[in-house]
Amino acid sequence: MDVNKKILALSQIVNLPVEEDEYEGNASEYVVFNYSDERSTEFGDDNPLINTASMMIKAVLKKNTDYFIIKDKIWEYLLSIGAYDITFQTYLERISNDKKMRNLIFDYKITKER
Repeated sequence: MDVNKKILALSQIVNLPVEEDEYEGNASEYVVFNYSDERSTEFGDDNPLINTASMMIKAVLKKNTDYFIIKDKIWEYLLSIGAYDITFQTYLERISNDKKMRNLIFDYKITKER
């Protein structure tokens, strides 16, 4: 299982560009993701069999975008690809004196066979 490919496919669900680590495009709304941690979590005959990755997705949206629609789409997609222990938070970030962007943060875990 290639976790990156699955997360990049999120762009088709939310109709926003999705990039790993940093977005350098021109779209005003976008999604980035990264790995916070990855470690072996199940072993057989002293060999790692399963890795668990702790990951984060951050969606950056215009302040007035109905973010609940995007939140629900991302959450459901994460569940569909086997993510678990999902947590969510949101906050406004001041970009300039007259511009704020909403950040949606998803932290989650996903396992993959080695």
